[in-house]
Formats: sequence, structure tokens, C-alpha cells
Amino acid sequence: MRSTNMIANAKSILGAIAVVCSAGCVVDDDALEGLELDTTLRAAPESNQSFLGGDVWERDAQWCYHTGSQLHVGDLNGDHRADMLCHDGAGNKWVDLADSNGHFWGTDWKHEVSWCSHPGSKLHLGDYNGDGRDDMLCHDTAGQKWIDYADSNGQFWGTDWSYTDGWCAHAGSELHIGDFNGDGRDDMLCHDTDGQKWIDFANGSGQFWGTDWYYNAGWCYHPGTQLHIGDFNGDYRDDMLCHDAAGQKWIDYANSNGQFLGTDWYYNAGWCHHAGSQLFVGDFNGDGREDMLCHDSAGQKWIDYADSNGQFWGTNWYQNASWCYHAGSQLFVGDFNNSGRSDLLCHDTGNGYKWITFSML
Repeated sequence: MRSTNMIANAKSILGAIAVVCSAGCVVDDDALEGLELDTTLRAAPESNQSFLGGDVWERDAQWCYHTGSQLHVGDLNGDHRADMLCHDGAGNKWVDLADSNGHFWGTDWKHEVSWCSHPGSKLHLGDYNGDGRDDMLCHDTAGQKWIDYADSNGQFWGTDWSYTDGWCAHAGSELHIGDFNGDGRDDMLCHDTDGQKWIDFANGSGQFWGTDWYYNAGWCYHPGTQLHIGDFNGDYRDDMLCHDAAGQKWIDYANSNGQFLGTDWYYNAGWCHHAGSQLFVGDFNGDGREDMLCHDSAGQKWIDYADSNGQFWGTNWYQNASWCYHAGSQLFVGDFNNSGRSDLLCHDTGNGYKWITFSML
């Protein structure tokens, strides 16, 4: 929405906001406090483009850009639209829920909770109890875990479950989240620099009590590798994709028990390995199988769609979009408008500006 490209003392332009938001915005007075007057109109650092075939949206949101803030994307209220959660170094939380169009108009809920802010802690979103709402899991370098389950309004009020188990805390370990056994609850996978894998499946209450499966796989640990999680073959179980600096790809599909027993597919693709490139996973064509998107520092985009077997054979779609590549920009993938397709959100860490391009591929 280009008419919101004004940085100003928001209280001094409430009349303009009322015109712009005639379709129905909520202005949070608390969020307006402390803004300095600067009525200089500025151009967005890049124009919003409908390069994925759907609508576009943008807003000078000035949201989640303060020092220490981190943006997370997930469906917090269970309406099948991805929302935004802002978490900062003091552990405070803000939620902006997507409206029916997949647009965002400012903070819907906030809590100065000081949760998951201690040194070595990291926040992970996932639906751990299978209620259709993404929850918050805090994991730290000592392997301790805390979960705050989203309530029916997509809000968080403190720890509902915790466990001091020392799980996935050793040097070189990484925690990944996904529903590996297809029971509708997200599980924890621990991967380390030796290629070992551990899984702790969420129980019926969305809790974790230790390793349910382990394999010394020696998989995806050579220099330059990155592990990505997604359901590539559409069987409702998340799989593992290994991508390396040479652009090679390996997939290990989760079996019916949510276990991984080695490479099921490999291709020396040479795809998404040039300087400045980043690999993202999402279902961009809405066929129930997650695809690969390559985004680079020039703002170019490539998509390789998963075929019916969950395999990838090269670029199916390309756009020299020049989108979300300016300094301070971060790209996020999520279905913000409940179309069944993954969209792209660009967040500016310097000023909190937001752009979304919706997919209709």
C-alpha cells in the first residue's frame, strides 16, 4: 500500500490513516508512542511486484526492527494463514495476525514475558500438540526445553511444559523441527556435524521425553552442507533434503515410522550454489509437495517443483525479480492468505517495512 510509505508521528496523521484503512485497520495507540515527527515521503527500496502471479501488498509497518528483534512466521491462531511473531533479546513477544487477505496491520497481542531470552537460547515455532496452532519451543545450549502452547486466540502466557534433558546440546548439534511420522504433531530432529541423527517424537500431549530413534547415518555432514526439512513427496511426513556448496542434492524420505535410513534420491544438480544464493523450501504450486526456491543477492528467483515422486530435475520457473535483496532485507516463506500455496514475505530489519507477493503459480 504505497500511501503508507510515510514515516511520521503516527498520531499526527491519524486522519490519513483512517482514509487509508477504510477497509478496516486497527491502530494501536500504545504502538504509536515515542515515534518522532518526520513527514518526509520516501520511496520503498524496491517496488512490489506480482512475480508469483498473485496479488501484492506492502506497508511501512515499522514492526519488529528494534535492536535484538527476530521475526518468526507461523500459523499462531489456527486459521490456516501464516502470522508474524516478533521475539526480542529481552524475551518480549508481539503477534500480528494475518487478516482474511493475508495482510498485516500491526500488533494484535503483546506480552513482556522475558521468555527464551537467556544466553544460548533459541526459539522454534511448531505445532507440537497437534491443535492446528503453532506453539513456541525454547531450546538452549544446555539441551533444556520449554514449550508455551498457543491458546485459542494465538496468544502465549508462559511455560506450559519444560524438561531438563540435555538433548541435542553437544558440540556441532543442530535442532530441526518437522512432523516426521505424520501424526499432525511436530517432532524434534537432532543433526550433528558427524551426520548422526536423533528423533524425539512429540507424544499425544505435545511433550518430549527423550530419543525415540537414532541412526549413525553419516549423512549430510561434509563441508558446505545444509539440512532442510520438508514434505517433498506429499505423504504428510517431513523428509530430509541435503544441499551442498556444489549444488548437489540428496533426499532421505521419512518411512512410515518417521525414520530415515539413508539416501533415497540423489542428483548432481549444480543448482542454487552460486555466490549469494540461498535455498528455501515451500509448496509454491499448491500440489501438497514442497518445492525448492533459490533466492540470490541480486533478487533473482528460481523454482524447481517437486515431481510426483518428490524429486527435482532443474529449474521450472525463473524471474529476475530484483526483489528483497537490499541491505537489511530478510526473506520468509509462508501461506499468508490460505491459498494452499507458499507466498514470499520480505522484511526490512532496518525500518520494519514489509512486502508480500502472493503465489498463484
